Amino acid sequence: MKNWKFYNLLFLRVFIVIIILFSSLYLAQKELYHNSILVGVALIIALIEMYSFIKAKTSFYDKTILSILQNDYSTNFPKEEKKAVSRTSLYYMIL
Repeated sequence: MKNWKFYNLLFLRVFIVIIILFSSLYLAQKELYHNSILVGVALIIALIEMYSFIKAKTSFYDKTILSILQNDYSTNFPKEEKKAVSRTSLYYMIL
């Protein structure tokens, strides 16, 4: 799952949230209220996880945009500096 892109992982999380929501509604319809509440708690946990996933993925871009807006070009991105960028890797990224 490392090779999946952000939107694929986000779609998977939204799909899981929808399945959990419909499961909770189905259990409530069958008058299994305690089970429906338990599945509702699982829904809340899934929503919190999805929020933290989105926040973690977009925090790098937020920092970059804020640096540009404040004219601060001295920002250090250690994770990005570790990657060795060569001409061939740039060429493959363009393709």
